[in-house]
Amino acid sequence: MMAAAASPAAAAVDGADKHESLRGYQQWLVDKALKDDGNVVGVLPTGTGKTLVAFTVMARALERHPGRAVVFITPTVVLADQQSAYFQKFCHQHGLEVSVSILAGKKQADIQLGRCALFATPAKFNQLLSSITPGSQREKFRRISLIVFDECHHAVRSQFSNAKGDSDHPYATILQRYRVAAAHARPKLLGLTASPGASQHDVAKLLLAMEATCAFPVGENRDAVKAVANAPETSSLLMEDDPSCQAVIFKIAVEDEEYCKLIQDPKADKDLAIEKHQACVHLMALARCFGLGPKLLEVAKQTDVPECESDFFEALNGRYTVPCPSPIHTGILMQLRSLADTPDFRAIIFVPTVSVAKVIVQTLGVLSREKMEYVRAAVLVGQSAQTRADQSNVVDKFQRGEYNVLVATTVAEEGLDIQRCNLVIRTEPPSTVIQNIQSRGRARFPEAKYVVLCLDPAEVETVEEADRKEKQLNVLLEKAQEELADEPPTSTSWSRFDSPADISAAESGGAARPSSLSQDYCSQLNLKIQGIKRPGSGEKMWEREDYARVGQDHEPLFTCTIILNEQGYEGQPCPNKKQAKQSAAEAALRSLNIDSSPLEYDGRKKKGWHSTADFLAASDPGSIDLGDDES
Repeated sequence: MMAAAASPAAAAVDGADKHESLRGYQQWLVDKALKDDGNVVGVLPTGTGKTLVAFTVMARALERHPGRAVVFITPTVVLADQQSAYFQKFCHQHGLEVSVSILAGKKQADIQLGRCALFATPAKFNQLLSSITPGSQREKFRRISLIVFDECHHAVRSQFSNAKGDSDHPYATILQRYRVAAAHARPKLLGLTASPGASQHDVAKLLLAMEATCAFPVGENRDAVKAVANAPETSSLLMEDDPSCQAVIFKIAVEDEEYCKLIQDPKADKDLAIEKHQACVHLMALARCFGLGPKLLEVAKQTDVPECESDFFEALNGRYTVPCPSPIHTGILMQLRSLADTPDFRAIIFVPTVSVAKVIVQTLGVLSREKMEYVRAAVLVGQSAQTRADQSNVVDKFQRGEYNVLVATTVAEEGLDIQRCNLVIRTEPPSTVIQNIQSRGRARFPEAKYVVLCLDPAEVETVEEADRKEKQLNVLLEKAQEELADEPPTSTSWSRFDSPADISAAESGGAARPSSLSQDYCSQLNLKIQGIKRPGSGEKMWEREDYARVGQDHEPLFTCTIILNEQGYEGQPCPNKKQAKQSAAEAALRSLNIDSSPLEYDGRKKKGWHSTADFLAASDPGSIDLGDDES
């Protein structure tokens, strides 16, 4: 039976009520996802109903495969709670009996057989897979017909990269486990995002990682999406800077450089250097968004900011006792005053650190009792500084209007389901195209505004460059859809097996198909990297390959190490030697940094590509003419 309803949530979900019929472009994406020819990454702007698409596909999967569960993975605990509550409402409205469970935060759950939906954070789902043997991992995948990756771009985001340059975000780890599983036992994947990557190469890597085709709206679907998206009015405001503020920030930055050097010095006290570096970072953020001087320390102490408990922080702040006003803080107040006559408004202010968020809310609280009584502000930050219960409580009160201003860190950038948001303020330029898209996407109300507060012309240029890159990427994706309308499947047929029993029968009959990812890297893109030659050309790709059986008892589980230029590259454990060799080849390609290497294409099609990943990797965004208005 369906689980009991969760805490109150907004009636609108990602721009569309769950009981509404699908719009044309939503039905188009559902149809693509339900095809039997592989995985799909759907790209739709924020507020156009991606969640409704996901829930519709999940419901169809449960109908088509009644013996297997569906899984919805979303980046944060708050979103897991929020989306599970929406799905229960969706099921109730459509007369579906589905057991809904949550694997997030302190809530524990497993993958159950039958009409079950599991909502999980990627870290928790990855832990579920990590806590069992590789053979049992395959059993877990057998129980699932569909996995939805919400905000799937995390799978290749560079800020989560390890020393080799590969993403070590839990999404990436889940996909690595997925790719080495037997192809006929793997569930279908549906990735959803408004920001597939910071560049065309990121998008190509995402499609390869998910073994997916791309669904990007063109033609009538594109026009319909634009009509629904409620794109906000965007502006980069160059604030009139006080020279003293910039000078102080520069002095702190110079001091911070010395602490960063000490962190790398094996002879130095690393812990002390890290503490001093963090104090500098927080003080620079506070100087930018609030200002410096005796008043800052007084207000900061009242907010119970952990960073301010450090003796060094107090000493550092004490060096700058001359009042240093912040033009960014002035800009925040100016924008909020513009909402004074707007009934039932909502605003989000994005700030760089927890300490800044708390200080801004403290000052807004004082102002609301004096000159801005219409402002009711609250902090929304990550779980390192705010409990899951507190996060959910703040979001619920913001939905209901008890709070109308959220001062938030990056935790609120993605997926926060708030339709009525009139104003979004960034207190510094976005660091990536993805961050620009996601933070702008929080402004969903008609005639909403998205404002980036800047201190100098270089910061304005940073915002403009992010806008240009986004438009170039959209043009490339649109061209790819037009050129590759008949793009072939990249993964396993979905309808071939209806239940875990069918999969087990296929396994015993030897019907396994190898993972296609490494074949795509080598044959489709025809990489020539430090001795790796074109497959099928008669030339050896490496000197030799060594295999080891690692399965316990009689379990068939192998690893492969390929030797290339006297360097060994080991892959993940796999159920047979062929897949183990592919995994090792993929490890070699990653280690040799394929992004910086020249690509040659095999020319199997007249234009030299046959997948969206091919097209994007071959394209030069600098050659794109965006026109006079760059629309």
